[in-house]
Amino acid sequence: GAEIWNKFTRGQVRAIKFYDDGSSLLVGNGEGYIYLFDINGNKKWKTYVHSWPYGFIASTPGNGFSAAGGHMGYLHLLDKYGKDLWAYEAEGGFRWAEIGPEASYVVGGTRSELAFVDSQGKVLWKGYDSVSGATTKDKKYIVSGNQKGELELRDTKGTILWEHRTGMMEPGKDVRFAYISDDASHIVGAVRTGEIYFFKGEISPAPLDTYVNKGPDQQSAPDAYGQKNALPEIQPETENIRPQSSRLWMIVPVSIVILLVILWFIIKRKSRI
Repeated sequence: GAEIWNKFTRGQVRAIKFYDDGSSLLVGNGEGYIYLFDINGNKKWKTYVHSWPYGFIASTPGNGFSAAGGHMGYLHLLDKYGKDLWAYEAEGGFRWAEIGPEASYVVGGTRSELAFVDSQGKVLWKGYDSVSGATTKDKKYIVSGNQKGELELRDTKGTILWEHRTGMMEPGKDVRFAYISDDASHIVGAVRTGEIYFFKGEISPAPLDTYVNKGPDQQSAPDAYGQKNALPEIQPETENIRPQSSRLWMIVPVSIVILLVILWFIIKRKSRI
C-alpha cells in the first residue's frame, strides 16, 4: 500500500480513465482540463475542455482518441496527443459518451438531448434526453436511459429497435446506469428511485419495410425485448373518423324528418283557424 506518486491538478479530480494496457491514465479535473499521465506520474499533456466531466472519459481501443463532456454542455474529441479535434455544444451537461471505432462517431447524452456526432463534429441525428448510456463492444448498438425511467435501444442510424416505456409524463426517475452486453442479449437499467430493470432478448433481422418512415426520433412500442422486428403498424387516422362520419349521416335524415313533422303541425293548426 505504499504511495508511488501523487500529482496536484489544481482542481477536484472528477474522472479517471486508464489506458487499455495500463501504461497511462487520463484525468479530468474541476478546472475544465483533461490530463494525460504515464504510469510513473509524468504529465504528457493537458487540454482545456470547458468544464469538469460528469465522471466519465471515453476512449477508443488502443487509446488513439478520447472524448470528454462536462456540465457546461460541451463534448470534446481529443487525439492521443491531446489535440482538441472538435467540440460540440449542447443544452445541458453531458452525462455520458461513447466513441465508435477509430472515432468514426461520438454519441452522448444530456438532460435535453441524445446526440450522435460524426468524426468531423457534425450531428447526424438526435434523440430526446439521455442521462445514461452504453454501447455493445462492436459499437453497432446503443442503449440509453432517460429521466422517466425509460430505456431505448438504437442502431448507429438512430433507429429505435426496442424500448421500455413507463408512461410517465414528468421527469423524476433518472436511469442512472444503463448497460448492454457485448452480444446485445441483455440490457440492464438502474433508476434513482431504486428500481433495477433486467431484459433478455436478441436482435433479429427485420424486413426492409419494417422500419419504413421510422426516423431516429420516432418511437415504437413492441411488447417485449426480443420482438423488435414486430413493431406495431400505425393505422391511418381516417379509421378513427369513419364512425363519427356514419353517425353524422344518421343524424341529418332524422333532423329533416323532425323538421317536416313540425311544419306539418303548424300548417294543420293554421288551417283549423
